[in-house]
Amino acid sequence: MKGKALGRKVLAAVACIVTPDTILAWHRRLVALKWTYPRRGVGRPPVADEVRALIVEMARTDSRWGYTSIRDRLRNLGHLVSRRP
Repeated sequence: MKGKALGRKVLAAVACIVTPDTILAWHRRLVALKWTYPRRGVGRPPVADEVRALIVEMARTDSRWGYTSIRDRLRNLGHLVSRRP
């Protein structure tokens, strides 16, 4: 951080072990690490275990219900799930 504030000319005069370009590259890497955030996962979030158990229970209770019927009943209860299996 201090090397960036000094500038390239002063670093060339003061730094004898490494070149000013090396020190500035370290600074760039430090700044890049500070502003790198973990990426979010792609796709729909997984269904909670309790909702999954509720889906299985609904399917076993009435075998005539299809994906759409179960999805609609879960939506009435406040759970958002996809129709796709």
